[in-house]
Amino acid sequence: MAAQAAAGYTTSSTGSKASKSRKQANDALTEAAVQQLKSMLHVRGIGKGYERLLRDKGIQTVEQLSGGIISTLEKTATDGITWSPAVKYLQELGIKRQDHAQRIVTHLTSVYAPELHMQLEAAAAAGSAEGAELRPAITFCVEGNISAGKSTFLGYITNNNEELRDALGVVHEPVDQWQCVPTVEGGTLNLLDRFYSDPERYAYTFQNYVFMSRVLQERNSTGLRKPVRLMERSVFSDRMVFVRAVRESGWMGDVELAVYDSWFGPILETNPSLKPDGFIYLKCDPSTCMERLKMRGRHEEDSISIDYLEGLHAKHEDWLGAGRTAYEPRTRKQQQQYGLSSGGVLVPQAIQDNLFFLDVGGPGVAKDMHQSLHDVPALVLDCNEDILRDLDLQKEVQGQVQSYIRFMREQRVLKRQQELQMEQHQRRQQRRGGSEAADATRASRAAARARRLSEYGSPQPGGPEGVQEVFVDIAQEAARREDACAPAVSSGELLNAAGSSSRLMSTASGSLEVLQQANTKSMAMSQ
Repeated sequence: MAAQAAAGYTTSSTGSKASKSRKQANDALTEAAVQQLKSMLHVRGIGKGYERLLRDKGIQTVEQLSGGIISTLEKTATDGITWSPAVKYLQELGIKRQDHAQRIVTHLTSVYAPELHMQLEAAAAAGSAEGAELRPAITFCVEGNISAGKSTFLGYITNNNEELRDALGVVHEPVDQWQCVPTVEGGTLNLLDRFYSDPERYAYTFQNYVFMSRVLQERNSTGLRKPVRLMERSVFSDRMVFVRAVRESGWMGDVELAVYDSWFGPILETNPSLKPDGFIYLKCDPSTCMERLKMRGRHEEDSISIDYLEGLHAKHEDWLGAGRTAYEPRTRKQQQQYGLSSGGVLVPQAIQDNLFFLDVGGPGVAKDMHQSLHDVPALVLDCNEDILRDLDLQKEVQGQVQSYIRFMREQRVLKRQQELQMEQHQRRQQRRGGSEAADATRASRAAARARRLSEYGSPQPGGPEGVQEVFVDIAQEAARREDACAPAVSSGELLNAAGSSSRLMSTASGSLEVLQQANTKSMAMSQ
């Protein structure tokens, strides 16, 4: 145990030293970059006109300008990390062109606040906070039984909450399309009513149409200018709940199920945006769902029985249920620290007890869960209470959703940061690899020249004795040195091994020394 503890301490100490060394190197680079910005004219995006403008506004130095930009970004960081506040700050100073302002902000943050700069780059690349023009940053799908309260949830979630109102774009389930399907005669038919009236005849037809309507809805809702998109149900609820239910009831045969699955997977692969970033599962007892179903009075649902609702509830639990350990891919402590292996974000205290992660292939989990759902988070909310009459409960749920959004946003930003760091590391490795490969080439060429010298560079007949032996000895030494580094070069290890560059340089210089020795001894013996 003592040895293990000592080993652990040594590793930690070494890691700390390495981290400190990296920080010192980064600080040195930052200091060097700062020294280059001797005047505002050295800042990208600033010309003489902007320099005069800034001086008229009281900003005389680069430090003053960068301080104002960084201060603005830090003050607004709680609302999401974006370039916009700093760009707006410069525009208010008189730099009206957005591209010029963006260039100035990018340059100064990269020099004076490199960590903040990386976070901003990652946030922009991930599309978080500001949202993307073609696709929202984060998509959550709201799942739950029939009459669990999904539409109600989507209605009250933004009530009296400006943050959620600004962040959320709500997409309701396209029930109206299912109730008004165009026919070849030019009329319409209620496919939802046909399914409930004759499920054995219309089960496959209805599920097929529902799936395609969701695919089209997902595509058509990408234009939402909101950071977060809340969608009522997903294509996964079709496959994991309703298709399984009609199959078990005998309303969908083996052939129909095989056909359904034959295009379900390929469509997901070609449309990865159909997979949400996370789920919100509204958990509700079947008896409560039955009461609410009767109250809303949708005539197509008159034939729904409590047994059917109980079956749907069981399938939701098989898929998203939080009350069973089968759906806990980690221990509770590990779940609270989810992200340490993929971002380092801790689960917020407000949702630690009801945030779970899907575990494809885990014990007790539905065997037909799609592989793409592995580790997708699901926020489970108890919806048995009448939340419309309980304002305190509404605020509690809103707070949990806000925590969930922040958690997912931080996950995405940090993931992008890791990707950027990996890309930088790979570029450094490629540059280092090119240098080391050149070293290896020089060493090999030096050894080859030594060999050629030993074979063809002996003096003319009649010269001093022993010269040939000298060249042979030199060639053997060069070959030995080349062979010593050949395994590293041939196996590719010199691209990754620490210190390989210096070793190869030593080998190359050694081969050159051999050549110099050959020339010196040859000249001496010739004299």
